[in-house]
Amino acid sequence: MADSQRTIGRNDQPEPGGSESPPRPEKAELERQKLELEKQLLQRQLSAAGATMEWLKAAAVPVAVLGAAISFFIGFGQINQAEQNRSVDRFDKALTRLASDKVNERITGVSGLRLFLAESGSLLQGSALHFLVNAVAVESDEFVQSAMLDIFVDMKSLKLDQAKLNEALRTAIEHNRSLTKKIRTGRKERIAAIQKKIVAGSKQFEGLQANIPTPIPKRLVARLSQNEYLDFLDAQLGTFEKLDVKDDVPLHGLARLITMLLKLGAAGKDFSEIYCENCNFDAANLSGATFNDSYLRKANFSHTVLNGASFRNADLGGTIFFAADLSQADMRKTRFSSPDFSDTRESFPCSSVRI
Repeated sequence: MADSQRTIGRNDQPEPGGSESPPRPEKAELERQKLELEKQLLQRQLSAAGATMEWLKAAAVPVAVLGAAISFFIGFGQINQAEQNRSVDRFDKALTRLASDKVNERITGVSGLRLFLAESGSLLQGSALHFLVNAVAVESDEFVQSAMLDIFVDMKSLKLDQAKLNEALRTAIEHNRSLTKKIRTGRKERIAAIQKKIVAGSKQFEGLQANIPTPIPKRLVARLSQNEYLDFLDAQLGTFEKLDVKDDVPLHGLARLITMLLKLGAAGKDFSEIYCENCNFDAANLSGATFNDSYLRKANFSHTVLNGASFRNADLGGTIFFAADLSQADMRKTRFSSPDFSDTRESFPCSSVRI
């Protein structure tokens, strides 16, 4: 029995040097299919589409980084846009308040514009300056007008763009010139209205004002009492005397604004036909400037560079030119009182000048 078991055991062991049993057909087929798939994969990787895919895989990380950068940039842009929208909204509110018919609202609007002027480099800084100059040209309340002009006093510490300053000066001059022309051309109507009121107030012509023609007939003037006639003569006002507040406050505000902008460094050449009585141009550089037909009574041009400047037909009654450089300046046809209201009390301009 034992021998037979040993015999069986020996039969189960492979002969030394003998070959293994052949692989099963199913395993061989699987190996073949695997090799075929690997071959196809290699072929695909070596093809144009495969190479493109590999490049895309390699670029995935940089693309992801770029995508993150773009997302950050877009997000930052959205935040910046939101901030700009808030600034524009605040600017619109300031302008709305500035246009209000209430004094306290306009003061608040002025304060709002002051904040935008203080923002150096802001896109709204130039707009704030422009609207502030325009507001000075129409403001009839002295308190609000003073608050506006105070801003320009405080602007010395601000770094304003030269082009913006020049544009502000040009706008102020244009408003001044336009208002001066309006006042000058409306002088006769203003005097006529005052004189008609005097005539209508007379006991001789009570209730007649609406029917008084222009010019007032001499026969009506002759029937006035002595006091009424003297009042009638006193109505012959100077061009800029006893103006209505809606013209008087803006006119004097614009005159001050022009000199303030010059002291801030604004540059300009055309100052013709403006009202600038009592203006202080002290030590300004106005070489080659034109002041033709301007009203410059008692203006101060001390130590001012005016070489080549022109003052043709300008009103220079009491104007100061102390130590000013007037070399080659055109002073022909200058006058020392307004042509429509001769006032012999006006003095000649100071003539201590460098010619």
